[in-house]
Amino acid sequence: ALRRQEGAREVLEYRFRFGPSEIERENSFTRQPNAIPYEQIEKILRTGTELQLCLKNKLYYILDPNRFENGTEADFWRLMNEKCSAAVPKKYRA
Repeated sequence: ALRRQEGAREVLEYRFRFGPSEIERENSFTRQPNAIPYEQIEKILRTGTELQLCLKNKLYYILDPNRFENGTEADFWRLMNEKCSAAVPKKYRA
């Protein structure tokens, strides 16, 4: 309720920045960044129009490939093949 009074968004959204050694994650509520090491990605699923990052700690993040900035879905798969190839579906492996 306090967040609503402050004019904050009601829907929790994440912004991901794919860096050289980790994924920087920031949520729309706290705006505090934290990191996900690529080694934590267990698998990546392509489901319909979404991508799902499944982490070893059982957290899941849904990505909309239509919202990638400064890159494309093909760039995403190239990076994932480089950083965590075992998590990439066979169809997208290089």
